Amino acid sequence: MAEPESNPNSNGGSGGNDPDAGKDFSHLVPSMTVGWNSIPSFNDTSPAAAQPGSAPVTDIADSGPILYEADAARATENTLLTQGRFAVNDYENLRRAIDVAVHTQFWGPAHPQTPTGWLPPLNPSGGDAYQEVFNQQVRSNDEKLAVIGEQFAVHINPAMQKAAAMISNSIELLGNYLAMMHAAGQAYANVDRASRFPGPPGSIKR
Repeated sequence: MAEPESNPNSNGGSGGNDPDAGKDFSHLVPSMTVGWNSIPSFNDTSPAAAQPGSAPVTDIADSGPILYEADAARATENTLLTQGRFAVNDYENLRRAIDVAVHTQFWGPAHPQTPTGWLPPLNPSGGDAYQEVFNQQVRSNDEKLAVIGEQFAVHINPAMQKAAAMISNSIELLGNYLAMMHAAGQAYANVDRASRFPGPPGSIKR
């Protein structure tokens, strides 16, 4: 769309000047995918534990008995992964629709082209003259709609892009929460594998 003339009295509907009018926030709207086809095993090595050069921790506070319901955690992880996959799919559909609206002639008709050159002579009934008056009226209406569409686009396009960016941030937070849940399960599994029962306090009397 052509850039409309700046209007010092224009606003985004909030009673004041719109600081985002006419801006392109495409760089804030990422394409998203789901990294996991299925939940990895708790027995896999966690990313933190796999880092080379990390010294093993020897001074560990006594936590007391630990109850970790792995089955419930696993079921929750699978639910979150499924919901996350739905969210990413819906987000991608929305992102593509916004991209089309922002980068195509979407919010109004194009500016009509003013005809130039030779016009046929009027017939005795004046039909050509009536047709030309009608065409001029149509072009005038289309021009008004084109201007209205441009003025609306400079406000709605950046607002849609910023909304999509916030949605992508929310979905990313869901992914981070799922990864944190899984890291907790891996940590528990690692502690469980490293657990050792203490030896008897003394000789056993028979």
